[in-house]
Amino acid sequence: MDILHRASKRSHLPFFGTSIRTLGVLSVIGLFIALLVFPSSAVADDMQDAVDQAQSQLSAAEAQMEAIVADYHATEAEAESMQTRIDETAAAASQAQQAVNEGRDELGLVALSQYRASDSSLMLSLLLNATSFDDLLRQVTYFDAVMQQKADLIAEQKERVEQYNQLISELNAQKDAQDAKLAELEERRTEAQTLVENAQSQLTNAQGEQASRLAALAAASESLGNTTTQEETTTSFDPSWNTFSNDSTNNSNSNSNSSPSPSPTPTPTPTPNNNTSDDSTAGWKTGIASAYGGSSDPSTPNPGTTATGARCDDNSMGVAVPMSLPGYRSLFGHTVEIKYGGKTVLATINDCGGMGNGSRALDLQPGVFKSFGASTCQAWGLRTVSYRIL
Repeated sequence: MDILHRASKRSHLPFFGTSIRTLGVLSVIGLFIALLVFPSSAVADDMQDAVDQAQSQLSAAEAQMEAIVADYHATEAEAESMQTRIDETAAAASQAQQAVNEGRDELGLVALSQYRASDSSLMLSLLLNATSFDDLLRQVTYFDAVMQQKADLIAEQKERVEQYNQLISELNAQKDAQDAKLAELEERRTEAQTLVENAQSQLTNAQGEQASRLAALAAASESLGNTTTQEETTTSFDPSWNTFSNDSTNNSNSNSNSSPSPSPTPTPTPTPNNNTSDDSTAGWKTGIASAYGGSSDPSTPNPGTTATGARCDDNSMGVAVPMSLPGYRSLFGHTVEIKYGGKTVLATINDCGGMGNGSRALDLQPGVFKSFGASTCQAWGLRTVSYRIL
């Protein structure tokens, strides 16, 4: 029996060993499955949390973008309204400037007659040539009338200059206020770009609806400041344009051949003599200004026709801008304020040219450089001026 019992125990040992080994394998497999199943569930929860957070972030970004866009368009409308007032003031100032120029010419004729016959010599002539006392009284009365006319002309010219300076001050104040509004627009645009960049960095794994919402957010940001008008692409040159010339001596296209080659060193801006009341500095640029047109420029007809169809002659108050300037066509019709030697002159942008491959900022027509005291293109040459486009 003992032997049988021991034999029986030995015969069951392999079965139990196999069962234990099988159970162990099944336990390992079960554990492995558990490790796969439960963590996957946790990751899914985390992903859902990420999606929920992405939706929340996008909703907040969309609300913020909506406020930015509304603020941007409101500020843009205000800046455009300011531009309307600037244009009106610029037109009034241009008329006042024309009156000042006409008064200057009239006083020039008076000064010429004064040079030819001084007041003292005229009075002496009246006394010596009077045939009678009555004749002397008439001559003296005439002399007084002439002197009074001269005094009136001088007084009227002073009033015109004062009115012009007041309009220039008003114009500069309006332009400074508009520049501040344009700076606000740039801040709003930068804020929108930053908002999109932050949303993109936080939602790099966003897919489906979140991705499309993020794209819409980016599109809203890109729309700010990208209000390029059709004027730049559709504005054509006047078919009778003849003030553009090929400056072969300088190996570049230019509106004026009056400057010798090589080009002289530009005359720096003289110290202001306080002839104007303006003290604005915002938005101003400094650049080289040349001169062209009129009877002193042999390279262009007189009168000539500018790129916009405007007349260019000895009294025209226009300027040209370089064609290398981005968007130069959109500047046609704008008023540019130019400072030199303490004087402020308004001109209209109505022409363009190579202008030394863009090395010059402005090309002045005769009425403009004459307002600064130069009589010819050659007398003006190249000078450094301050300017800003209104």
